[in-house]
Amino acid sequence: MASTGHTTGSPAGYNPADKVGGIFDGVHGEALTPAAADHHESISRTESKPAAAKPQPVAETPTTTASQQVQAQKQSATRTASTTTQPSAPTTISATATTGSTGSVHTQQLVKTLKAANAPPVKGPISQANPPVSTDFVTFVQQILAGQSGTYSGSPAVSGSLTVGNFLQLNGVTLTFSATETNSVWSGTVTVGATSGSVYSGQNFSATTGSISGTYIIGTVPQNSHAFSLTVNNLNLSIGQALTITASSFSFIYDAGSGVTQTVATVASATAKSPLFTGLPTATLTNFNLHPDGFSFDDFTLSSTSPITIGNFFKATGTTSFSVTQFNLKFDDAAHSTGSLEFTAGNIQLFPGISFLNLNFAGLHGSFDLIDTTTVNSVSTSVIGSGIFSLAISSFDISVGEAFTIHLGDVTINPGLATIASVGSASITSNLLSGFQAFPLGLFSLTPH
Repeated sequence: MASTGHTTGSPAGYNPADKVGGIFDGVHGEALTPAAADHHESISRTESKPAAAKPQPVAETPTTTASQQVQAQKQSATRTASTTTQPSAPTTISATATTGSTGSVHTQQLVKTLKAANAPPVKGPISQANPPVSTDFVTFVQQILAGQSGTYSGSPAVSGSLTVGNFLQLNGVTLTFSATETNSVWSGTVTVGATSGSVYSGQNFSATTGSISGTYIIGTVPQNSHAFSLTVNNLNLSIGQALTITASSFSFIYDAGSGVTQTVATVASATAKSPLFTGLPTATLTNFNLHPDGFSFDDFTLSSTSPITIGNFFKATGTTSFSVTQFNLKFDDAAHSTGSLEFTAGNIQLFPGISFLNLNFAGLHGSFDLIDTTTVNSVSTSVIGSGIFSLAISSFDISVGEAFTIHLGDVTINPGLATIASVGSASITSNLLSGFQAFPLGLFSLTPH
């Protein structure tokens, strides 16, 4: 026999809202029939929520038959939900209905428990067992010390690379701390080691290094000292096709507050050579200075009277020279960067190994793309170039024996690229047959092979 909810006139129809001063307003209980006497139902729900949230009302139980109640009481369900907001004390809501074995209702009660913390969540210390890795060296050091107190001597694991001033990258890093905290201020040193590194990574001209070692000063830097004092080994700096600069070892200093114009290294024993031209000698650089945003060095010239070649398709004879003047490169300020890299030769021959090609040019001047400047509506814009070598040739004709001649017009050739020259309006004429007009070839490309 089905029972009807909200019964107030019968002892079995117990309403907890009548007994607890209105705290259970909107929450109703219902008596169970004897048919459900031997069954027990327990529903528990736990939700993590702020303490100020209103309690969820217990849904009103609809009228059911005895068999339906028996079936429902065989079920038990538990649901737990959590949020990722600031931690707070959980609120637990539980409801229990129990019937005796005699067929009458022995007990029926509804219990509601609220547990809430009045104070804000307690902020625990930052775990430094495996701190988040930052690419910035100083930030990483701060992260390590954030979870320490008093003194700290240790060698935390470093995953990935660390950067110094956004221009020096350290790879395979090991750090050893010797730090002391006084009045919440840390001081001391970090011993630095790296298996390799790079300088100006991501720029058009960049360098790789071998091992790097030294120290970093934590906190206030003493007078006449520097935050970073490192030794850099095996520098290899590439300036496109123009130059390769190498140095076996040099000292490196850096202070974050001194700006991009500070000199972080003066390399006393650097050597410059041309990676493009075979046969040119090397030069020792003077005043080779590294800055956070670029580098500079004094003028020098590489010259030779022996043949100079690029592969098997370019040959320079006579007196050949490669001169570098006023070199001062600033990656973040190309408009105020300077530098000239000029190549001259008494005679230049293209494809010297092919006898039926007569491609000899006298007095040509080549240059390297160091700084590109364009002017639009009287406004000039400069960017750092790519260091590509080019030669400008006027009225460039390629005679193929006595058969024909290919006319390319004014051409800029790039002997160090896969395509030496590309012309969109080439033409061809016969050297043996007269009376024929030039035949247009359209696009014409010249390659080293």
